[in-house]
Amino acid sequence: MNYPDPQTIIDALGKIHDSEQGARLFEALNLKEKDLRPDPLNEQGRRIYEDKTRGLQLEFEDEGQRREIPYHDIGEGPWVLDQVFLRSEKGGGNAYPGVLPYGIRFDMSKNELSDLLGPPTKSSPRVDVWKKEQHKVFINYDMKSGAVKSLGMQPPTD
Repeated sequence: MNYPDPQTIIDALGKIHDSEQGARLFEALNLKEKDLRPDPLNEQGRRIYEDKTRGLQLEFEDEGQRREIPYHDIGEGPWVLDQVFLRSEKGGGNAYPGVLPYGIRFDMSKNELSDLLGPPTKSSPRVDVWKKEQHKVFINYDMKSGAVKSLGMQPPTD
């Protein structure tokens, strides 16, 4: 199984699934729109792709929730990638085997991540957040061991 390079994932953040950047990510992961499932929390206008065997979760929002689209019903897409999770074994299931962005590794400590990425813009025992060029990177930690559970990315919300 091939996994996308980190820049392919970053480029698809905030983009529609069938845009050039979104299509490149879907192709790299061998995904189709039909693979997106309704959000398990029943949030209208949301879709999710989760594969614990691949350590991967992609979350999408209906473009119609972001801007006015004439004659559009929420829940029919197109779908904007608004969050990505790449999980370690601590996150449940298998670890994401692809290359992580910015030289991050799942075996790094909070201090090592701060040395690599600089001081986080937000920090707590459970999560650290860094603002990058056009997105946010967040690391979720296991509360008992302090180990990395997942690396998340999302477009900036401000």
